[in-house]
Amino acid sequence: MDWGRPGLRYGATVPEEMAAAGGMLVENPATGELYGIYEANYGYSSMLARADLTNLTREDIAELNNYYLCIACNYEGRLYGVDDSGLLYEIDTTTGQETEVGDTGVWPENVDQSMCFDPATGHLWWATTVDEEGVLYEIDPATAQATEGAAHSPGKSASSPSL
Repeated sequence: MDWGRPGLRYGATVPEEMAAAGGMLVENPATGELYGIYEANYGYSSMLARADLTNLTREDIAELNNYYLCIACNYEGRLYGVDDSGLLYEIDTTTGQETEVGDTGVWPENVDQSMCFDPATGHLWWATTVDEEGVLYEIDPATAQATEGAAHSPGKSASSPSL
């Protein structure tokens, strides 16, 4: 597969520093830039970085204070993340400053999760696992209030939303 980038193909070797922690790599739809959260300090902290897949490089922006389970960027270019205690943060893509929006009221498990904004409605959706059951929530990015949207099969992790 070509992926539309010369020299980059399915199965291609990618430098280790380009591997985002937990697969957290999102596109800012407003600018086309890619942002990821990478392990730092031998896994003891996380780093927000801008990724350049054309040149296979990354630019570290800032070390983060929180451990994020998933991130998403809205169509105005604002980056959000849910941490391991269910708090929603807005993360400044220039400075890495984390601003707590609020508590989602959900205590997520530390497993694969995903979050994205619906391009048609602008709604923020979060697929997570709670009490070993995959659950889909809609989160209000202004208040962090999470509303259950759908449940998945018991004992299975939530699948990644793709809109």
